Amino acid sequence: MLFRIQDESKKTTPHFVLSLAFSRYILYLCIMNIREFIESSSNKAAARQELADLIGVEEVTVRSWANGNRHPRRKLWNTIVSVTDGAITLHDLASS
Repeated sequence: MLFRIQDESKKTTPHFVLSLAFSRYILYLCIMNIREFIESSSNKAAARQELADLIGVEEVTVRSWANGNRHPRRKLWNTIVSVTDGAITLHDLASS
């Protein structure tokens, strides 16, 4: 993506950068995928618990992923993809 940033001389120049705002946006997209996966269930609490059980983490951990407070550790990514039958992809998880 092309962003404009200001250097110390106050001149605006184009640079290819991955800004903090863009990084947070990508993280938001990933978290929304986890949130959407959970919200697709009629019983969200049961869906969070089931996902947590299948991944091997606490329900509060899955809840924090869905709320955007935390991000899954890399060692769990393949498990998440597997237990969600690919609804959440490695690309979704790696984008953040």
